[in-house]
Amino acid sequence: MPRAKKRSASPLDHLDPVARQLNRAKTRDTGGKPGFTGSAYDDAVGVLPFLVNLGDELTHADRHSIVSKACFDCAKLERIDGVALSAAIERHRVEFLKRAPKLYVVATAISARLDRIDLHRTVGVSEIDITNRLPKWIRQERALGNLKFHKLTENPTEYARVLVRTSGRSEHSAFERGLYDLDCLRGIWNLIRNTERFGRYAVGRLPVNGLRRGRFHTLHSSDGIELSEEFWYEPEWQWHEPPERLSESDAASLFKAEMRVRRLMEACPYARQVTEMIVRYSRALDGKDYGFALVSLWGALEFATRDTDPNSQSVIKRAAFLWPDPAYATTILRGIRDLRNDAVHATGLDAVAERHLYSLKRYVEKLIWFHLEKGRTFTSFGEACEFLDLPTDLPNLRNRVRNSSRALRWRTPS
Repeated sequence: MPRAKKRSASPLDHLDPVARQLNRAKTRDTGGKPGFTGSAYDDAVGVLPFLVNLGDELTHADRHSIVSKACFDCAKLERIDGVALSAAIERHRVEFLKRAPKLYVVATAISARLDRIDLHRTVGVSEIDITNRLPKWIRQERALGNLKFHKLTENPTEYARVLVRTSGRSEHSAFERGLYDLDCLRGIWNLIRNTERFGRYAVGRLPVNGLRRGRFHTLHSSDGIELSEEFWYEPEWQWHEPPERLSESDAASLFKAEMRVRRLMEACPYARQVTEMIVRYSRALDGKDYGFALVSLWGALEFATRDTDPNSQSVIKRAAFLWPDPAYATTILRGIRDLRNDAVHATGLDAVAERHLYSLKRYVEKLIWFHLEKGRTFTSFGEACEFLDLPTDLPNLRNRVRNSSRALRWRTPS
């Protein structure tokens, strides 16, 4: 008897288990409206954004919104399968991307005081203004009332106020884009100020960064009107110390260095990746949970070396390449990696994590400055990281050059 022909695998097969659970959870309310019971819907909305390629330009909130709408579309079907689920997600993704971006304003704060300085910057797609108070046309009454109702505190009066004019296809995308561009500017400033800091000499736990975001953020239409009484806040935010006071001379020195960094970024063929490095670096050093900061900063190191495999040795090899004694750097980074792995699974590591955090900070900063100052000499981010794979000992490096010259002669037509 001939064997039944085995069905070939489909690229959508990985969606079928989710679709089966949604099928079992389908229901209708008393009015006949389709929906789901149990946890299948929540599980699906949580995992589907990672199972389907939605592109890089969507925020996490927008991805979940698209997936949620697709699931409820499929609830109307007699049977949900991976094909139907994928088609519904793609339909809502395309509809979302057809939306025309709208203008928004994010109102927030930064832990700095400016002496008689009003600052304006263009970063990414955003226009950023930093001053010591918000203009009167920014209305926050409803959000402040809701903040008080929840017994939460506003941004400290000592903090400089920030307005970020940005755009997005949704409120969430505009908000995240605005904070991302602000964090890029903050990241440049913190990189400049932190590079010469090898530790701290103070009692108590304090963040590495001196220039941090405030706790309380609101989103407005382009004319300053509140979009709702909702607000965003930093749940881990705590008052740490008086804000950094930037005198006119301090600010002038900082801004001169900032302009140099931004010129280097513009000249780099992979400026988008350098921006991401700086944002990850700065966000990792905002909090005073040193174990969490160590894990986040190691993620920035992995990104700067283009390595996301936790079992790979290339992240350490590439980071060590830039140092005069690569063997020593390799030893230090292996120790930090082991502590980082412990920090993922354990608690109570703050007592030892701070010293390692400042050590890891130096390696990440070295990589960022390498990409900033030498990036323009490479054609791509991948090529720059491949450069870091070259041998570090001179005999092997010279042998590599000789073999490359031989190969070039061999491949060149006579």
